Amino acid sequence: MLCKDDGSLAVGEATSEVSIPAEWDGFFAYRGRVKSSSREQRQHPRFYLRAKALLHVVSTIGARPTRYTQGVIYLKDISRGGMSFLHAEQLFPMDQVRVQLDGRALDVQVVRCRKITAQCYEVAGQFRKGPLMS
Repeated sequence: MLCKDDGSLAVGEATSEVSIPAEWDGFFAYRGRVKSSSREQRQHPRFYLRAKALLHVVSTIGARPTRYTQGVIYLKDISRGGMSFLHAEQLFPMDQVRVQLDGRALDVQVVRCRKITAQCYEVAGQFRKGPLMS
C-alpha cells in the first residue's frame, strides 16, 4: 500500500487484500443503474460504482480486533442513501467506517455483511450524518 506523508493511505497503485472470485470475471465491466427485483423495497435507486477506494475502520462493536483498520476496498454500488463494497475482512452491523473516494470522505454505518470467500466480504452500509461527515 502507498502512504502519504501524514501516514494515511493513497489509493493510486495500492493493492487490495480482497480476493474477488474468479466467477466474477466481469466485475469491473458493469455500468449504469442496478436492476432491482420486484421484491426489493428501496428508498433510492442504486448505480454500479466499480472502483478502488480507501477504507478506515472508525469504530467496531465490542472489543474484537480487526486486521485491517485501513486498507483498499473495491466499491460495488452506490445510492443516495448508502453503498456496498468488497472488503477482505468481516465487518458487523453498527460498525462505523470512513470511505475515501476522489478526495471525499463518506462516513458509513455497516448494516449487512455477507461472506463470499475467505478474503472477500460483501458489505452494505448507510451513509451517516453527523460529526464524522467531512
